[in-house]
Amino acid sequence: MSDEPSSRIEPTWPAGAVRTPPATSPSPLSESIPADKLLHDQLARIEDKVARVEEKFARSEALLLRVEDRVEHTTGVTGGLARQDELDRLAVRVGRLPGFGALIATAIIAAVLAAIFVVLAQRFGIPGLTP
Repeated sequence: MSDEPSSRIEPTWPAGAVRTPPATSPSPLSESIPADKLLHDQLARIEDKVARVEEKFARSEALLLRVEDRVEHTTGVTGGLARQDELDRLAVRVGRLPGFGALIATAIIAAVLAAIFVVLAQRFGIPGLTP
């Protein structure tokens, strides 16, 4: 038998039906074939059917593995998109913060104001601020 899977459909027998052999007499051909040979042929047919079932099972298993890989990939992509959305929101929040120039200007203004307050405190002699 070839290694390619067979597209043959096996006949089925209804579950409640009783199978009766035909009313004909056995043919001389079946009498001339030894019972051992018939059993080997039957065993060979059973092995062929088992091989076909195993091939179908292997194809189904491969299909399920591909589906599992796709689901994992899609889950990863979805997680990545969720993280990207969070990163975009963070970028908007950071973008609204003052820049480096504004921080330098604020530091200079704070230093100048602190110096002015210290000079005023010394000039007018505020108790507790001067030694």
